[in-house]
Amino acid sequence: MSDDITIILNMDYIDILAFKDISNFDIRNIERYLIYQEENQEYDLATIVTYVNIGLDKKGYSEYSEYTKEEALNDLTILVNKYHKLPDDYEPDDLVALSYHNSYTYYLRSEAAEAYERLQSAALLDNVIIYPFSAYRSYDTQNTLYTRYKERDGEKKADTYSARPGFSEHQLGLAIDIRSNTLTDNLTNNDYEWMLDNSYKYGFIVRYPKGCQHITQFMEEPWHLRYLGIEVATKVHNSGLTYDEYYDLYMKETQD
Repeated sequence: MSDDITIILNMDYIDILAFKDISNFDIRNIERYLIYQEENQEYDLATIVTYVNIGLDKKGYSEYSEYTKEEALNDLTILVNKYHKLPDDYEPDDLVALSYHNSYTYYLRSEAAEAYERLQSAALLDNVIIYPFSAYRSYDTQNTLYTRYKERDGEKKADTYSARPGFSEHQLGLAIDIRSNTLTDNLTNNDYEWMLDNSYKYGFIVRYPKGCQHITQFMEEPWHLRYLGIEVATKVHNSGLTYDEYYDLYMKETQD
């Protein structure tokens, strides 16, 4: 408490009461809120607080926290993005193969794999035919992919569509990329809408939905599903928020 008071006393005048009803307000970020607000006056104060808490006032990968192996293994809902990293040597210990395979076998953690099989079967009943085209990827595999993209398109562009190694949800074993049966690496608009409306019933969310690039910091990926479990996925769906926003508002530990 004394540290928080010191922060306020050392600042120029600020209407601290303007933040009193914002549940995810963090006094440690107050100067960042004010700077970001000055640069983004189109946002209301609650949005400013959430976006700064996510880290959007800073360049991706410039500052980040790193999970332990135990945290990554024991919590199916951890947030992985450009500000939250997995250990380089993290690998789930319960990977299982999906029933679908072509020249490649796809793996997810066991709970996510079972849920995906149910999702795929339910989609088929509605004539939505989907197949995986990427699932678990190790740190080394992600490093190979990202390096290839960076060499081809440059780092700035590669960072808009590919996670750097250690920052990919695929390393969790809880993310899967799916395609419509008529496409090679994407979903049709109809299949995308079905996923938005139904995937949460099986524990998944569309992690990088259309129109949210300014929050997720990745191009839209209608095909990328993240497993959270039915309870959390349903709450995220009902909130209408990206997982980055939802996590900051409702999942992370907060100050008293």
